[in-house]
Formats: sequence, structure tokens, C-alpha cells
Amino acid sequence: MDTTSRLDDTYEKLRNHLSKLWSKTQNEQKGIVDLQGRGKVSGRKSMLESNPELIKHVKELKSGSYTNQEVSDIPFKMGYRNSKGNPFYKAQITEFYRQSENLTLK
Repeated sequence: MDTTSRLDDTYEKLRNHLSKLWSKTQNEQKGIVDLQGRGKVSGRKSMLESNPELIKHVKELKSGSYTNQEVSDIPFKMGYRNSKGNPFYKAQITEFYRQSENLTLK
């Protein structure tokens, strides 16, 4: 491997790293974060990214005196379903509520 080739590889690595850092800061400013609250760069979209309205509803319902099962049933009646067309599981509702902590209200 000659010097030019190594420089090209190093340049591409640095460019890729800077691109990811830029995406991370932009996503953090937009409120698109991972579970640790840092800017998300890649991976499957969370429900917060794909359906923030649902997360808002879950946050409002969980703030009240509803159980996870009731919180699961209410969005189902409103038309929100999981990928299989069923109501969300209680564990998913808990995860949505955890994601709602990262929700930036606009």
C-alpha cells in the first residue's frame, strides 16, 4: 500500500467520522436521541422518531391515574397499533413512557 492510498483511506475515515458527529449533534438538537439521551446516528427508528404523537398521548395518559393496560387500550381504540395490528404490550407502553422523557415539546 503506497502513501497516497493510505492518505485516501485516512481521509475517508476522518470524513465519515465528522459526518457522523455532525449528524449526532443535529439529531440531538432535534430531539432524536438514543436511550442515553445522546444524539442518535443510526439504527432502527424509535417510536419517538416515527410516531411522536403516540408518545405524547402515552405521556399524558401515564401522567394520569391509568394503568399500563388502560394506556394500551386507549391508543388502540384511537387507531394506534403495533406492527402486527394488535394493541401495544404493557412493556412497550413502559418503553414509550421512557422515550417521552426525551420528548421536546414544540
